[in-house]
Amino acid sequence: MKLVLEKKRKKNQVKRLAEQMAEMLITDPVFMLYCPEKSKRLKFIKAYFKYYIPIWIQQEKILIDESRSVMLVMLDKSDLQASFFSKKPLSMRLGRNSQNIFMHREIINGISEIILPETMDCLCISVFGKPQTSLNSIAQLTAEAKEYAAQKNCALIYETFSKKLIPAMEGCGFSIAYQKQFLNTQFLQTVMVFAN
Repeated sequence: MKLVLEKKRKKNQVKRLAEQMAEMLITDPVFMLYCPEKSKRLKFIKAYFKYYIPIWIQQEKILIDESRSVMLVMLDKSDLQASFFSKKPLSMRLGRNSQNIFMHREIINGISEIILPETMDCLCISVFGKPQTSLNSIAQLTAEAKEYAAQKNCALIYETFSKKLIPAMEGCGFSIAYQKQFLNTQFLQTVMVFAN
């Protein structure tokens, strides 16, 4: 379901959700890439979500399960371009970690242009949550994303550095289109596609 926050409590709700996600994602490979220094990673993830969650809500690009333990975010090609939306997150904007974020997104964008027809639009989905999260929640959110993509007449791309959800996404109709070591890192990048 779409994430909706109460206007009067929006700031506190975003803060709590960001903190909850940060605790769950401290060992997530994507955030290990974004912030290699483990001692700084928790603070970085909190800042990341505090900045992006309100933007994703405003743009209606975020889905969340009822327990608020799984988030699915849908980004289009313009979101994958290297820029922040405001001057607010100075600590992120000026930090070296921002380079890792944009490098990652630009590579995803480049891969999408290779594996999909030139005329086909796409949304890149990311799933955030507990590694042991109920697969039913992920399947439900993915079904909502597929419905949204059908309305927009575009394909869905799922990109991950972990193998944990690959079988679940295959069960949701996605197929592996690209799999290779990510640059000179320890991470295996997998890109999966769903197209109606």
